[in-house]
Amino acid sequence: MLIAANPYCDYEPDGMAAKSRYPQPEDVCFQWVILQRHGRRPLHVCARTLLRSSNFCVGLPTWSELILHETIGGRFVSSVTHHLTEPLGGAWQDAWLHESGAGLQKAIFDHDPAAAMPVLAGEPSATATNSAEMAEHVALAGLFRRAWFGMVLAVFGNGRR
Repeated sequence: MLIAANPYCDYEPDGMAAKSRYPQPEDVCFQWVILQRHGRRPLHVCARTLLRSSNFCVGLPTWSELILHETIGGRFVSSVTHHLTEPLGGAWQDAWLHESGAGLQKAIFDHDPAAAMPVLAGEPSATATNSAEMAEHVALAGLFRRAWFGMVLAVFGNGRR
């Protein structure tokens, strides 16, 4: 039985039913993790890390990190951090709880990093003062998207399943 008193927490009781149904954290490296979420309360889960991936490349002003976790209850959590250099806005971080691996994969493929970052999501004319700055804005958003989807394809293969 799964108890979720707080919609932001994945909590499972310590009772005998839970102990017989799920492996114990100390047995299989599960631990409590607090994941930051953009504009929302943090997500608290008892999970183990399955994958860490990054598309960091020296010299580029943008890069992303993807971390996938499995909860002790068998659900999945994706944690995404997008990094921009400080003049462009710093880091953006969010995490989502998924019921299945297919749901996790769909959410990752549907995620648009440029839309998540306020400096890249807005119209270029809102932040740019001339055509050269607007062209740079569009190029940076495109570079950010290509780098993200390249990393996602490296993790999940050649497309959705």
